[in-house]
Amino acid sequence: GRLLASLPSDANDVPKAVKLGTAMFSVPNVVRTPEWLEKNGQCIDNIRPGQSTIKQAGRGAFATRSLRKGDVIAPAPLLHIWRGDSLNHYASDLADGTTEQFEEYQLLLNYCFSHRRSPLLLYPYSPVVNYINHDGKEPNAFIRWSDRKHHKSEWLNRTAE
Repeated sequence: GRLLASLPSDANDVPKAVKLGTAMFSVPNVVRTPEWLEKNGQCIDNIRPGQSTIKQAGRGAFATRSLRKGDVIAPAPLLHIWRGDSLNHYASDLADGTTEQFEEYQLLLNYCFSHRRSPLLLYPYSPVVNYINHDGKEPNAFIRWSDRKHHKSEWLNRTAE
């Protein structure tokens, strides 16, 4: 799959792939100018994962620079998942010869945004965003819908179905 996709499909392109490298050859627009990045890019290095100094808090996201109130901590594209698809279905053979059906939610559910009565789960798949934790009483971060040009604002008025 991936290895084959990174190789030239035409033998005449092999010298160019060797010169550029297979990554640059297979994805030629991956390197952008500073001007393009200023206009279209978003910073994704405002946070890093790390171990909390708070006892039993586990891992979390930590700022790599000072962030002002209202700053975007990290962009987070969302994968849309139907709640029913987050279930694992399996059967187990019991000692008495019968089979019992089981259904349990996947761990993925812990990292999704949703309302408990909604059939739609939103999974953020940007680097490190799943480490963002906050105090439930005094949060220092919040989620907001993007106002960038690629955002599909008309989706806000659609039903989950």
